[in-house]
Formats: sequence, C-alpha cells, structure tokens
Amino acid sequence: MVKTSLTLIALAAVAGCGSKPATPATAPSAAPSAAPSAAQGAPTAGAEQAKAASTSDSGMMASVPTNAWVGRWIGPEGMVLDIANKDGIYSGRYTVTNRYNLDSEATFEATADRDSLVFVRNGENLRLTAATGDQTGMKWLAGKQDCLMVAPGEGYCRP
Repeated sequence: MVKTSLTLIALAAVAGCGSKPATPATAPSAAPSAAPSAAQGAPTAGAEQAKAASTSDSGMMASVPTNAWVGRWIGPEGMVLDIANKDGIYSGRYTVTNRYNLDSEATFEATADRDSLVFVRNGENLRLTAATGDQTGMKWLAGKQDCLMVAPGEGYCRP
C-alpha cells in the first residue's frame, strides 16, 4: 500500500512538470506572444537570423543569394563554370573560372548584384543569372532546372 501511494505521488509530481513553470513573485510575467508558431507558417529562428544578417552596418549585403552558386557548373561541349568566394562566404565577391568555348578559359572577378553576378569578359560587361536549361536555349541543357545563364546560347547546369 505504501509503495502504491509513493508511486502515485511520484506520477503526480512528474505530470505537473510539463505544465506551467513556477516563477518568482518578483519576476515580471511575460506577455503571451501573438506571433504564429513555425507550424502555422511563421519564420523560423534561423530565417529571422538570416534576415537580420542580410545587411551589414554599411548596407552591403552580408548574405547574398548568389553564395548558393559557389561550385562547379557544366555546359555543353566541355564548357565549365567554376565559382568560388573571393573574400569569404558573405562578401558578395567571387572568382569565376570559365571555359566558355573550346579554345578559351580564363578567370574573372565577379560581384553580386541582387540575384545575379556581374563580370567583364573580353571587355564585355556580362551578367550571370539563374535559369532553367530551357531558358538557356541550349538543347543539351533542356529539361534541367538548376542552371545559370550568361546569355541565350550560353548556359551551365549543376552536374
């Protein structure tokens, strides 16, 4: 009988642990939050931190969408585009090594400009943007979804 009573008391104590925590009488109570939970579609803490970190004090983008483009991209007929961060992951500055035809390969400095990279190749200002294989107009890339395009007729997709 004593063992059963102790078990019931222990269960009651454990059941109360998950309910409302005790707060000292001198501590101010927190107002209930009216913000929706993550399950209701509210931004997660990580999304809020990313949003807060998206610009630095100078206003320059700290975390730019083009950082996801770092790595190798493959085009048709041996064309390759390698994108690397130049000064660190959040700088928005890149080194682009590009084999853009059968005879030419060079390295260029590129800078993030919103959702594109801008660079100069052979004296021509170019803009690298996200695209699908179909948007590049290249039959070898047709149907691919994760691609970058310099101009119609010049595109690269993730391998």
